[in-house]
Amino acid sequence: AGLLSDCWFIEASAATDRGIVNAEYEWQHCTPPAVRSGFTARYGHGAVFFSSQEALYTFGGFADTGLGAVAMHDMWMLASYHLSDNTAWTEIMPESEKPTARGYQAMWLSGFKMFIHGGEGFGGQGIASVLSDTWSFN
Repeated sequence: AGLLSDCWFIEASAATDRGIVNAEYEWQHCTPPAVRSGFTARYGHGAVFFSSQEALYTFGGFADTGLGAVAMHDMWMLASYHLSDNTAWTEIMPESEKPTARGYQAMWLSGFKMFIHGGEGFGGQGIASVLSDTWSFN
């Protein structure tokens, strides 16, 4: 089995039964399946969801180039994943310096800023590849 490049999300809804509200969750495939347009299947990437934009942002991870797994340092956005007939990944090209390639980093939102910290980079295996830097993007 190879890497997957599909897109799924969980739809939450509430149902009331005899006055008790029960949450119901259902996995749904992005409609239509997101066009890849350059976004490669990967693992170990970070992701955050901006609810106000209904957009998912991903950074880094490891992609299979055919010659093995390679650490990435690209950022992609998937917007309107459940509403549009034109759902597609869009690469975000920052005007500033960007973090080195990595995977397994911590990634979070604070207000309108995204942060990443640490992860595993190019240094080989074990402690030699551990990163301890922190970056922000807004």
